[in-house]
Amino acid sequence: MNGSDSKTIQSLPRIWPSRNSRLPKANHRNSTLSTIRPTTLLASVAKGLKPTGVVGIVDFKKDGGGPGPEMDERVDPEKVIADATAAGLELRKRENFLRYQYLLIFGLPASSK
Repeated sequence: MNGSDSKTIQSLPRIWPSRNSRLPKANHRNSTLSTIRPTTLLASVAKGLKPTGVVGIVDFKKDGGGPGPEMDERVDPEKVIADATAAGLELRKRENFLRYQYLLIFGLPASSK
């Protein structure tokens, strides 16, 4: 795969809000990111995907321990899946090979290709 066949999206801070959100307060420099809803962001990602493109989301497991945010700040993978589905993405694969994290891989639904 050469560079013209892929699109790289930089890592973004956590977009699922928690009661102890670490996102900074809105100001002129970060107001968009601190107020964006996960579904809105994922819908934008879905719009930019090529028909065979995928997006991966990695977050810390809620049943884990280990490094990462406090347990009450971690996002359940089912919430991520629900938000991605609402944004027009389809779960392609769920990976649990990481000790403290999960990886969810989404793509466009087959009906939209």
